[in-house]
Amino acid sequence: MLNVKKTRYWIAHVYNNVKLWNVLFTQELSRKWQLKGISVFVVHPEKLVWTEIHRNSWLCHLLFSDAYPFSKSLKQTAATAVYCATAEELSEISRKYFNNCKICEPSGKLQNEKVRNDLWN
Repeated sequence: MLNVKKTRYWIAHVYNNVKLWNVLFTQELSRKWQLKGISVFVVHPEKLVWTEIHRNSWLCHLLFSDAYPFSKSLKQTAATAVYCATAEELSEISRKYFNNCKICEPSGKLQNEKVRNDLWN
């Protein structure tokens, strides 16, 4: 999974891999820091968020016009990260995956301990 093969560059594939690696890295970081009392959470990456980074892309405007009714605002997108950083009820837990301010079970790929260790090392 961590062996990135030289292929044609496809932004969606790269984006998805980076998000996967981010989750795996964060989970291993949490495991390593658990005895130090530091909580680490994984926040689900939102894909349908309109930001100003897209403002000059006619292709993004075209593609996003159909998806816009289903997208989240920046405030909605940030809510889960803000919740994880500030909620007192989360002070005693760590290494959890959050989406929409709720703990979720990550997919099987994200629960592979060997892959987490490989990424860290």
